[in-house]
Amino acid sequence: MYISRRRRKRRSILPFIIIGLLLIGAAYVINQSANLIELRNPLVPPEPTPTPARSALSYLAEAESLYANGQIPEAIGAYAGVAALEPDNDEALRWQARLHALLGHTAAAVTLAQKAVDIDPTEPRNLAVLAMALDWNKQYDDALKTALNALDLDATLPEAHAYLAEIYMDKGIWALALEEAQTAVKLDENSVEAWRTLGYVLDQQGRRDEALQAYDRAIALHPKLGYLYIGKGYVYLAGAITRRRWPSSSGQSTSTPTAPTATTPWAGVTCWPARPTGQF
Repeated sequence: MYISRRRRKRRSILPFIIIGLLLIGAAYVINQSANLIELRNPLVPPEPTPTPARSALSYLAEAESLYANGQIPEAIGAYAGVAALEPDNDEALRWQARLHALLGHTAAAVTLAQKAVDIDPTEPRNLAVLAMALDWNKQYDDALKTALNALDLDATLPEAHAYLAEIYMDKGIWALALEEAQTAVKLDENSVEAWRTLGYVLDQQGRRDEALQAYDRAIALHPKLGYLYIGKGYVYLAGAITRRRWPSSSGQSTSTPTAPTATTPWAGVTCWPARPTGQF
């Protein structure tokens, strides 16, 4: 017996083609819309990558490196960065004060050192730097009192003895000046300030060969600190002027004491400051 089979109708693929075309068209429209938005806003910059804020330790490390390299103004700026982030950081203020003094900014040095003392009056280094700033600002009596207060807090602080030696020298107390300068060196033979001060005191007392040796010791410890070379230069300058103005051991003047000319290395010099100041 023959049984006929009913043929199945084939499904049309046309609906799938239509759906696929619709999806492709929609994707194209979305893509073109995004491009059109970008074209309409060509000047809108992308969101910048946030820059991490610098830390006080980062500024401090930079300041120490700059000072070691003899870049005093730049070191002041880095220490100011520390102080801006940490207003109660007396160390940053103290260093700014000392470095400002080296550049001859003595009034600013006094202000900054006083702020450091206000923050921590029990820190002898704060008082020592304030004494230095006051001395270089010609406030000798206040400087003397402050230096002695620093030593009351720490009698073994070499910088306090060094700055006290400068103050005594500026007040004309020669014996105590030399004693304090020598004490500073004995307390710390690696202190730049101790050797620099000893050189200054010896120079002011006319012992210029010894003064040059002291400056050489300071320079060996910090060869990139410009004001040390200026101090040493003043020793040579003082010796040159002395030889021109005073008779030699034979009773004859070493040279005719005429007014200096523009070609002489000490032209226009009638006196020199207690210590070198100015930009370098």
